[in-house]
Amino acid sequence: LPERPEIQVEKTLTYLQISEDRDGWWDMGFAVEIQNTGNVVLDQVNAIDNLTTIFGAFPTDYFIINAPEVHGDLSQPGIGFNGDSQQNLLSGNESLEVEGVATVYFEVTVLPNDDYAVDYNRVDVDGTTPDDETVRDDDDVEIDYDPQASIALSKRVSSQPVPIQGMDTTFDVEFEFKVQNVSNVPLS
Repeated sequence: LPERPEIQVEKTLTYLQISEDRDGWWDMGFAVEIQNTGNVVLDQVNAIDNLTTIFGAFPTDYFIINAPEVHGDLSQPGIGFNGDSQQNLLSGNESLEVEGVATVYFEVTVLPNDDYAVDYNRVDVDGTTPDDETVRDDDDVEIDYDPQASIALSKRVSSQPVPIQGMDTTFDVEFEFKVQNVSNVPLS
């Protein structure tokens, strides 16, 4: 049987939401699924994700909420992953058996550009065959912030009405107004 080395990767956005901790920032999660779809074991399997090309400078424009966690047929995440000076999601020291599958999960907080344009983030994977041949694949994920501006207003009586002296049907009434940004973008 001739060797047919092949590796596949699929990167998905697992969630995208406005950060509860930082005004104007967005939290997002990623899953990177790596699969050995060939017929030989792949050694030194690695996944590389350069976050600075899409999000800007680390840590002023983005930072890692949760470091990579690896599940499945691989188990060693890259040490100190930050998407900038350390772009390895995996250690690069493990082998992935034929039909083996591993998934890397990580989370990022991002300060998007003012135009909230759609971003595309790419991950690259590679592995080495027993004949020392390198196989590669890559995948992009779309990040659509989809800004929706909206505001909510509520009003309530905040104290008991007080009759105005000398006027039978006239009262002083205090109201409380609550204005809330219920959109997914900052409002000014």
